[in-house]
Amino acid sequence: MDTQASREGANKQVISSQADSLIKISRIWADFFSRKCLESAYLDRFFAI
Repeated sequence: MDTQASREGANKQVISSQADSLIKISRIWADFFSRKCLESAYLDRFFAI
């Protein structure tokens, strides 16, 4: 009973840390893509002139 409870707690910690890392990665990707889109939009404007 006690070992099962601690095992569940450990599993929850692993899942939450994986979720945290996924959130961090997705934020980095979103930031990267938004910068790329902004850069390409500005470049398109400069080349259009």
